[in-house]
Amino acid sequence: MDKARSIDILHLVRKGVLAKGSTSSWTSSWTQNGKVIASISYRVEASEVGPSGLRFMYTITDNDTGKKKDYNYIIPVVSTPCNYGEKRWWFICPLVVNGRSCQRRCRIVYMPTGSEYFGCRECHRLTYESRQRHREKFYEGFEKPYKAAETFRKELARVRSWKKKEKLWRQLSRAHAAIESFEKILTNRTPKIIYKEK
Repeated sequence: MDKARSIDILHLVRKGVLAKGSTSSWTSSWTQNGKVIASISYRVEASEVGPSGLRFMYTITDNDTGKKKDYNYIIPVVSTPCNYGEKRWWFICPLVVNGRSCQRRCRIVYMPTGSEYFGCRECHRLTYESRQRHREKFYEGFEKPYKAAETFRKELARVRSWKKKEKLWRQLSRAHAAIESFEKILTNRTPKIIYKEK
């Protein structure tokens, strides 16, 4: 799912999006290395009893032709009761796959690269197994410093010689430096999402 844009309804609830009603519009922007790489606008569609859906509005540009296509559609939302009288909100997946309407409840909707609409993980076939295969190549080579650090920590707890401990501390420090470099790469690689009210 690394390359899939996603909207988490829990984040929207925490930002007060559903509480604002249909008078407010919002924009979510994905940033990477400080630059906006994608954005989407949406507003709440409300009924007499409260929010009934989110209207998604965005434009996709074809990388080959440069042609732009506008999208404007509603993803329904529903709530279920939870503890202490509060509500838990869900998206209802709007996608139709093999002629069948999905209608699954989901907390997060995704739009992978090459797709045109947001929908649930199952409809986009974003299984954890496929995600793991996708990530294997990226994580190849990064596993070594983590394993080394764990080995050095175990050795430090076992040995009594200060000379050996000093050597292990130096090795552990180098492993931590490698891990820190990996974390920076991972942070820059993963798009961040910014929610902003218009």
